[in-house]
Amino acid sequence: MGIGMNNSEESILKLIGELSHKNEDVRWAAAYALAKIGEPAVGPLTRALDNKDSVVRLRAAWALGRIGDLRPVDRLILTLRDGDWAVRVQVADALGNLRAARALNPLLLALRDENADVRRHVIGALGRIADPASADRIGETLKDPDWQVRMGAALVLSSIGDEKSRQFLKTAACDENEFVQKIARTVLQEKEGENCMTRTGIGKLQDFPAGLMKPVSVSGKEFLIVNVGGNLVALTDKCTHQGCRLSKGVLSGETVRCPCHGSVFNVKTGEVIKGPAREPEKTYRITLENGEIMLET
Repeated sequence: MGIGMNNSEESILKLIGELSHKNEDVRWAAAYALAKIGEPAVGPLTRALDNKDSVVRLRAAWALGRIGDLRPVDRLILTLRDGDWAVRVQVADALGNLRAARALNPLLLALRDENADVRRHVIGALGRIADPASADRIGETLKDPDWQVRMGAALVLSSIGDEKSRQFLKTAACDENEFVQKIARTVLQEKEGENCMTRTGIGKLQDFPAGLMKPVSVSGKEFLIVNVGGNLVALTDKCTHQGCRLSKGVLSGETVRCPCHGSVFNVKTGEVIKGPAREPEKTYRITLENGEIMLET
């Protein structure tokens, strides 16, 4: 099929019909041609957002986002609630490309979408708008379960760059995902781990008898507490070889042997004494505060 650039109504409607062609290459070629036609295609493409075929709605949204005409913004906002998540993805991208101020609040609401792919594209759209008024809502998105959404939120806050956004980025600098951390730390010019230390009470001194080791869980992460000659030390309760629980291994003086493959670590320094493990264990500081043992993580 040859798709020309004729912008007559007949040609535009023919291209609209090709948006549902059985061949995917033809469908995208039609969408590309409609985007190139520009303003004359806006009306038919906007009406195509009501098409029963989600494939047509998806490609119509894509083309409208590339034309740059603001007239279909309100109709695109309505389509943010489309029943097909793939359509919602393309609509979010289109609204981001159009950078329409009135799309800001609908996009912020769409951050609650149940589909992570939609949320990722919504946060990308908000990044192109980069309105300081959205900082609070985007800051809340730093709690999203999907790390790519959180990374997008950090990028948006970096683009906004005001003091409120920087405060939210301090939270992102301590995110469990390294990519989210790096974005925030680059903006804040902080080193890894800086200002991220938390202190958690894990019990009393008598809870950790000398010569014994005890696993504890803090915020869903597992740690191993060892009393070596009356001094408490802490390390990650997971062998760096294949993740076996060191707390189920054998303690001998200042070393612990993994129960799975025999790797041996110094519990004070975390260093590997004997393989097959190659990476050392991470160690943590322990302090005593009003009789309570505090673990710094």
